[in-house]
Amino acid sequence: MLKVSVSGIRGTVPDDFNPLLVVRYTSAFSRIIEGNRILLARDTRPHGALFYDIVANTLRMAGKDVYSIGIAPTPTAQFVSRKMDMDGGIILTASHNPENWNALKLSAKGGRFLFRDELEKLLSYLDDYRWVVPWGERIEVGNAVEQHVRAVVESGYMREGNARVVADCVNGAMYRALPLVLTRLGADVEKIYCESSGRFERNPEPRKEYLGHLDEYLGSGFELAFATDPDGDRVVLGVAGYGMLSEEMTVALSVDYLLNFVRGDVVVNYSTSILVEFVARKHGVRVIRAPVGEANVLRKMEETGSPLGGEGNGGLIFPEINATRDGVLASAVLYSSYVSGQLLDTLESLPRTYMLKDKVEGEDVDMVLERFRPLVKDFDLVMEDGYYFRRGDSWLHIRPSNTEPIVRVYAESTDREFIDMVRKSLKGGA
Repeated sequence: MLKVSVSGIRGTVPDDFNPLLVVRYTSAFSRIIEGNRILLARDTRPHGALFYDIVANTLRMAGKDVYSIGIAPTPTAQFVSRKMDMDGGIILTASHNPENWNALKLSAKGGRFLFRDELEKLLSYLDDYRWVVPWGERIEVGNAVEQHVRAVVESGYMREGNARVVADCVNGAMYRALPLVLTRLGADVEKIYCESSGRFERNPEPRKEYLGHLDEYLGSGFELAFATDPDGDRVVLGVAGYGMLSEEMTVALSVDYLLNFVRGDVVVNYSTSILVEFVARKHGVRVIRAPVGEANVLRKMEETGSPLGGEGNGGLIFPEINATRDGVLASAVLYSSYVSGQLLDTLESLPRTYMLKDKVEGEDVDMVLERFRPLVKDFDLVMEDGYYFRRGDSWLHIRPSNTEPIVRVYAESTDREFIDMVRKSLKGGA
């Protein structure tokens, strides 16, 4: 099933995602972009090379000049796009989805992903092809990863120090960038799955339940462990003595560190842990919620003037450096917080919360909602993104996925009993 959202045009290869689809959506994208300079990048999936040339040539036949950086993390592509003042960009990556998926991630001027109204405009141009002569040029752009890493390290926010760390890049697009940024900050880096093969040796979604192999490193002399998804916009941290942390900790710990330097409210999506609220409260700022999808978070950040944001799946957004979720940046921030001593102090001070992340297949969101009505009858309800129920430090979020044909059910509370009741309701209990 093809998924079309602000998170990209995503599907399985070749059933849903195929050459004809790529031409249709790339051509439509060319119609909504003012200007002729388009950045192009991809992750390491083997079929990405085939689609890459199709995208490049479709853009050229539409009169666009293609600036090609090849295999690069998504945040690196967005960073270079903004730095070079590109008119738009396309990144071929299905992010955390399995190897047989691919996607077109579409960005606008400024290195940000399309907003919903821009996506709707694009959809109105499907099959409305417009080819021109002479066609556009293809220009190769080098040193993209080096430019990105240097900007992060030299931003003035990072701290150097020696720590022994392990970096797991799932053989994805971060295979160079993650070890490089950590090394530049003084780390002694052990690399695993840091090749460009695109063969994912573990589940590509960076969640602690898939990263048990890194706990072994943390128990044998390594201080930190970093794991990314295939396109590098998400990162999960492990700490000796704590093991691999939840992906939800990435934003909370990163925001805690960066709020020492910048001031303002923090924007996260509705499915993000309330741990970020405890951190924000400590620094005297608020947390503002937005619909899931980094484009939605970024738009809310622009509307509210917020300097920091992110999503609980391990994605940090700090527009001063990059207007997208950035695993290179987040890794540098987490490392800096650790070597400065702040990260361990924060881990000790955060309250214990219980969180459930589950999904339902074969039902629509309203069908799933009926299972939980008795449980949340006294909760406040927000319907900006599916159904978000909140009462104190307990919440339940039910929404259709942007990236898979499922309904996501997330819940969190400082009260374990509430999560047990959510789990029981999910299974059809009274």
